[in-house]
Amino acid sequence: MPDRARVLTLVLLLVLAAVTQAQTFTTLNNFHGVDFSNAGVVRDATGDLYGTTAGGGDFNCEPPNGCGAVFELTTDGTFIVLVTFEGANGIGPATPVVRDRSGNIYGTTAAGGSGGGGTIFKIDTAKNETVLHNFSYLSGQDCSPAQGLVMDKSGNLFGTTSSSDCNHPGGTIFKIDSAGKFTVLHNFSGAPSDGSYPNYGHLTMDKGGNLYGVTERGGSASCIDWWGPGGCGYCTR
Repeated sequence: MPDRARVLTLVLLLVLAAVTQAQTFTTLNNFHGVDFSNAGVVRDATGDLYGTTAGGGDFNCEPPNGCGAVFELTTDGTFIVLVTFEGANGIGPATPVVRDRSGNIYGTTAAGGSGGGGTIFKIDTAKNETVLHNFSYLSGQDCSPAQGLVMDKSGNLFGTTSSSDCNHPGGTIFKIDSAGKFTVLHNFSGAPSDGSYPNYGHLTMDKGGNLYGVTERGGSASCIDWWGPGGCGYCTR
């Protein structure tokens, strides 16, 4: 066997040995009082983790489950509640947050706010929270942000809404720019060439700024899922 082949084989064996070694599972935090965490976490450059809980926090808000919170878990295991949602600033943040290069945190809530249909919020590096946009159930409005936000290099945020109780029952794709201007980029119709209910995951952006995502319903009308007629979903750009 040539020397180069021996080296490659040795490296491969070492890598396989490292992969097959027993892994250590560690519980970093048990949620008590701030709970129902069903979204992922994001990590900063120092290793601290940030996430949301859909319930818990202030149990006077939407008792008995509470309205949720945004938390930080530091590398030394310290659990910090950054924001507690109380209705006016949102209810039920069920999606992950995103961070910009300065350390500001952005996210959505599925309900609450001044219009009752959810919010887009910002938490600055001083832990101050600002509601950037209120979604509303009122006629002509959109509500219930359904997926996590994605941010481009200019600081613009993109996301989706999805609720049958709102003006656009199939959901929307929206943009909120760095100046706070909110724009609906697309209204889902549920047609075979479109889709409806972008309920899961989050949008993905390529280097050209194109957005990609999926919808739960729509697409081929001949496909019937457990919800009944209406299509089985669509991959959209």
